[in-house]
Amino acid sequence: MEFSVAETSQLQQLRAEILRELDEDENILDNEEEEKENNDENLNNKKSSTWNYFKSQLSGKKTCKSCSKEYGAKTGISTLKKHLFYKHNIIIDNIKNTQMTLNFPRTRLL
Repeated sequence: MEFSVAETSQLQQLRAEILRELDEDENILDNEEEEKENNDENLNNKKSSTWNYFKSQLSGKKTCKSCSKEYGAKTGISTLKKHLFYKHNIIIDNIKNTQMTLNFPRTRLL
């Protein structure tokens, strides 16, 4: 099959356009993948140590590893912490010890 010079030029332009679009799509996918990885890292950074004491089921329910008490899918982390405290005497403290001592200048009372 032979193409005219004009047809060959059009085919080359079309090919270049397709390659540009593919490259753009690859960049979009790369960015989405990178964003997902960053989100996963953020979730892992914020993961409470409370989850070490519970198993999560496919239904979303949570089960205490110590006593097998089940909680619903919408149960909050505070409820799970209270369970650990009241039933197993386990205290989960997520407060980071980053506060420094404050030094205020002494003032004279009038």
